[in-house]
Amino acid sequence: MDLIGTFTIMAAVTCLLLALQWGGVSKSWSSADVIGTLVGFCLISGAFVILEYVQGDRALLVPHILRKRVVYVGCLVSFLLGGGEFTLIYYIPIYFQSILGASAQDSGVRNLSFIIAVTIFTVVSGAAITATGYFTPFIVFGAAITTVGSGLIYTLSEASPSSEWIGYQVLAGIGIGLCFQAPIMAIQALADPEDVSASTAMVLFFQTMGGAFMVSGAQSGFTNTLVKNLAIHAPGVDAQAVIEAGATKLRVAFSGDELAGIVASYMAGLKVAFAIVIALTGGATIASLAMPWISVKSKPNVAPV
Repeated sequence: MDLIGTFTIMAAVTCLLLALQWGGVSKSWSSADVIGTLVGFCLISGAFVILEYVQGDRALLVPHILRKRVVYVGCLVSFLLGGGEFTLIYYIPIYFQSILGASAQDSGVRNLSFIIAVTIFTVVSGAAITATGYFTPFIVFGAAITTVGSGLIYTLSEASPSSEWIGYQVLAGIGIGLCFQAPIMAIQALADPEDVSASTAMVLFFQTMGGAFMVSGAQSGFTNTLVKNLAIHAPGVDAQAVIEAGATKLRVAFSGDELAGIVASYMAGLKVAFAIVIALTGGATIASLAMPWISVKSKPNVAPV
């Protein structure tokens, strides 16, 4: 186990998350704390890369495995899809709570259309890849569908009927289900037997990092946009009070014109988060085109990938 590498990447992630949490909200982006944590993230990340190269086969990210196309492209796609999926899971319930006035429990129920679609089509894609032997079409097609679904979710508003937010979630969930596990299945099928566990761990690592980085990035974009729009739509409201109230307590703490302005500001912030998802899943679609177009059933002939 690469304990030094694990500690180093955790330190880098902590620096980035602190910068994103502080920047533009509790501290200015030009403050010493924010700049210091961003510089710390860059320096520690550089140290992590060097450390992994020096560690060789003992590294958290094994260099000779990462050089294989199916692995490094699979890791990139997993990073982008992980960021997109976890950001949707985090922000769709906030849409229900802040914009539609749903309770935390009700927002979870309304989010089931996305979760169920992901679950069903993860099983479907696994069976289909096993039957056909080809994984790349499912990654490309699934990422493209997710991008379309995310784009439709971006169009949601305070007046959107249930048919829209259910259908858009189902579409995005189908896309995620088709492609999310495909990179892992491909790498497990094509990797050398002694590299299967390390390769799988690397893909899961990038999925997790994608979720951690992108949810935090979306949170920063959401919060900064919320604060800026509050100055326009609800100039008499304290932005910190809105943030502390949270999505579920907006209608308890505020009312009338103030509430209308806050809801409009929340919607503007959510648009930023959903736009980030579109960019991530669109990037995953493009990156997935670089995956090897081969069958996992022809493993003896795929050494170059």
